Order: sequence, then structure tokens, then C-alpha cells
Amino acid sequence: MYVNTTGIWVGRPGTVEYLDSLVKDFLTKTTGDEQNIILDRAREFRDRNATNDELMMSSLYYIKIFVSFLILLHLQLQYYNSVYILGNILLMSANINTIGLFSSSLHNS
Repeated sequence: MYVNTTGIWVGRPGTVEYLDSLVKDFLTKTTGDEQNIILDRAREFRDRNATNDELMMSSLYYIKIFVSFLILLHLQLQYYNSVYILGNILLMSANINTIGLFSSSLHNS
């Protein structure tokens, strides 16, 4: 955990300064590709520290959070894309119905 006013890292049990800095970078990235690079760095850290049980367990926890975040982001994008597409279909349907009503009233005149 970083203390913003001083820039000093205060570690809590199970946290790792390097992985916390990756979280900070991860949250500032705007694309999934950039976030995947951060995820790869966390996996590299895990692999480099495979013999240290504490670092290994901490890195697995961070990786799990990164992956969960990416999955939720992907699902959210799919949801918003679906809502956008559904909204467009409904608008097109409403426009077609309006045009149909308008053209039939012209024929009846």
C-alpha cells in the first residue's frame, strides 16, 4: 500500500512492494493489451520467486485479482456492446414502424 502524501510504501502482511506497484500501473492502463503486459510481469515475478513460498503465494493472489479484473472488464464491455446493439435495433424498429404508419396515412388520404 502506498501512502500518497509521502510516496512511502507501507507493506501489510502478504503484500509485496513490486506487485503493489504493478497494481498501480495496471489501474492506470486503458486497454486490455496494456493490462495483459502488467499481468505478464506479475507472472514473471511469480516464476522468478517460485522457491520462496511467501512470495509465490502473494504473487498468485495478485495474479488472480488481475485476471478477475480483466474478465469483469471483458464481460462489462460485452454487456455494453449488447445494450448498444439492442438499443440500435429498437431504434431502427421504432423508425420502421413510424415510417410504416406515416406512409399508410399518406395512402389513406
